[in-house]
Amino acid sequence: MADGGCHCGAIRYSVAGEPKHSSVCHCESCRRTTGGLATAWLGYPNEALTVEQGEPKSYNSSGGVERRFCGECGTSLFYSNEPAMPGIVDVLTVTLDNP
Repeated sequence: MADGGCHCGAIRYSVAGEPKHSSVCHCESCRRTTGGLATAWLGYPNEALTVEQGEPKSYNSSGGVERRFCGECGTSLFYSNEPAMPGIVDVLTVTLDNP
């Protein structure tokens, strides 16, 4: 089990098991929502993710894409694209306690 959270600590989460994939994205949408040159993700089955504390805000950034983030500090946390990756949630790797 791996744990993580946002910068201010309002959101805490855990993910169980091993990731199904890892990826690095440098698309415009990921750059703008994270403020980085590239974004590293770990993909888990939806049921592996448990938000332990807080309630992430949600933003539909394009089509079937849902991005979830902390409404207090703005930290990007999760990415889902049901049409392209059904049943998978990507966790922003740098938000893990031990990335």
